[in-house]
Amino acid sequence: MNKIFSLHIISNILSLYWFWLNYLLLLIITLPFSLLEITVNGEKVRSVPLWECYLSLFKGKITPELIIVLTIHLCLTFAICFLIWAFIYKPASKNQD
Repeated sequence: MNKIFSLHIISNILSLYWFWLNYLLLLIITLPFSLLEITVNGEKVRSVPLWECYLSLFKGKITPELIIVLTIHLCLTFAICFLIWAFIYKPASKNQD
């Protein structure tokens, strides 16, 4: 019964357009942050912001590191957004007075 209830809450959260709007907003807000550093001989040369990674993707300059960084960005942002929504989500009660 608890698994069914959990799946019901998950599907309810994922069906909310506010959830997806918040997810998109979180993706946009985190674009200036970097998850990729360029190092030469073990010394940090430059940090690459996420927006530059997406720009490289759209230009067709795809590397394995780029795919890993973008996957981490999308999944981590989704996990954070979903956990926040799962914490604050209150389903409508069937027995409202």
